[in-house]
Amino acid sequence: MKTDDEFLKRMRFILIQLNNGHTNFISEEEYPWFLQSYVQAGFGYESWINVFQQPNVLARYNQKPLAEQQQSTNESNNDLNSGEAGSQTGKTSGNVKKVIIEPDQIAYLGMRSFEGSLMEMDSSEIRDFLIEVKDYKTLILDIRGNGGGNSNYWRVHIAPLLINKPIEYNTYLLYTRGNYAGTFMQARQITRGQQPITNQRRTVALFTVRSIKNVQNIYQTNRCFNSSRIRWF
Repeated sequence: MKTDDEFLKRMRFILIQLNNGHTNFISEEEYPWFLQSYVQAGFGYESWINVFQQPNVLARYNQKPLAEQQQSTNESNNDLNSGEAGSQTGKTSGNVKKVIIEPDQIAYLGMRSFEGSLMEMDSSEIRDFLIEVKDYKTLILDIRGNGGGNSNYWRVHIAPLLINKPIEYNTYLLYTRGNYAGTFMQARQITRGQQPITNQRRTVALFTVRSIKNVQNIYQTNRCFNSSRIRWF
């Protein structure tokens, strides 16, 4: 066990040199969470799930194939009664901080992380608070020190609750050369209907990328927030 811990630390130290927070060496304890995240994401993430289900990966992390895991989960759920299932209601992650600074005037909402594992628990807490302060003149959103995480945390559970009409915005997608990366891009249909931006050097500078030697294409994608029923001014 000590040897595995040392190996994990060394690998993570090496990967830090890439200066890319999305490249990591996951531990055996983290494996189930990552796999479940991709399963819950559904369509477009089959390629990620397939990697996690490769025989050598399953052996490395001492895991069973997904079909066997789901069967075990279903059997466990059948053993639970409704009272036990509902006992989880009302729990909070501690990630969200809510403060009424001045009644009917100023409210504060802080989030330390946008980690995907927190979304389900945080979403109702955030929504309930925003409904409570929907008529306030000022809302302070504090994300200082927030290390990011899953974009759906803010894109689905925060932004739509703060607008009265859809808002469109552009994003830029960069991916490296090779068929391997292309498989994942195609799975999510990210490049469908999009045209590469030809002036790559100028665009890459926006992302403070050190080198563009391995950049295959940069795509501009139009996204849209859908408005919520919550009134906000």
